[in-house]
Amino acid sequence: MRSTSLTTIHLFNKRARMQEGQATVEYALVLLAAAGLAGALLAWAAGSDGVPRLMNAIMDTLITDASP
Repeated sequence: MRSTSLTTIHLFNKRARMQEGQATVEYALVLLAAAGLAGALLAWAAGSDGVPRLMNAIMDTLITDASP
């Protein structure tokens, strides 16, 4: 009886460690995807005039709205 309960505990611990490892891998994949998306966004921003145009549009709107 005692060996059965120890075997059950051992299997439970092994499964828990495997699930922790799986969660770590999933977390790493999410971080890699976020880094890739951020890199693509930075590449787009550096290669186009979209960001300066956006900032100019925001400033123009603020100045227009603030004018009496």
